[in-house]
Amino acid sequence: MKLCLLLTINLALYAPFAFGQNAQTNPNVSPETDQLLQSHESGLVTDWKLLGPYGKHPQSDFRRAWAPERKKKQKADAGDECTTLRFSNGQFVLPPSAAEGVYYARAYMYLFSEGDWNVWAESANAIQIFVDDVPVLLRPGAEQDTMHAVHESVHLSRGKHSILAKFVREAAPFRVAVMPPTGGLRQKHNVPVYEIAPESLVLSAALREP
Repeated sequence: MKLCLLLTINLALYAPFAFGQNAQTNPNVSPETDQLLQSHESGLVTDWKLLGPYGKHPQSDFRRAWAPERKKKQKADAGDECTTLRFSNGQFVLPPSAAEGVYYARAYMYLFSEGDWNVWAESANAIQIFVDDVPVLLRPGAEQDTMHAVHESVHLSRGKHSILAKFVREAAPFRVAVMPPTGGLRQKHNVPVYEIAPESLVLSAALREP
C-alpha cells in the first residue's frame, strides 16, 4: 500500500532551502513528521527508491545510459534490487560505505493542474534529472566541486509523473524539488502529491542526520 501527502510550495527565488522560515509547527506531531511536512511545503522530494551503483568509473560511466533510464517507466525498477529511503529534511545522503559508481533514485508525484513547473536540484557534483523518462535538467560534475543549484521550467500535464535522479557518489548530499513558477497556477492547484513509502519499507534510520 502506498501513502500520499499534500504538499504546498515556497516560490520565492526558486529557493527550497528557505522552507523552514514560514512553516507552522504543529505540537501534535513528532519533530520528524513536522520536518517532513515542512520539506513538502517547499516541494522537496523526501522519499526515494535507490538503485545502484552501476559501473566503476563514475565520471566516464555517468555518460552511459544504465538500466533504470533505458526501461519504460511502467517497468522501471522491475527485477532490480532497490532500497527505499526517506530524508525528512529533503537532503538525500548516501551511507559512508557507498561504493564508487553511478546511482539512480526514483520518486513519483501527482499534479492536479497542467502547466509550467520548475524542476530544481542542488548538488556538489554531477546529477541529471528525468521527468517521465525525459532528461530535463543536468548539473555537470568536476574533479573538485561545491554545492550548486540549477533549475529548468518543464511543461507537465495533469496526472502522475515519475522523477528519476541519476548521480555520482560525490553528488550527495543533494536536494530535488518541483515548484510552480511565480505568478503561475492558482494557489489551490499549486499542490503536487508525492508518493511516500509505508514506514515498514523505509530504511532511513542509519542515514538520518543528527
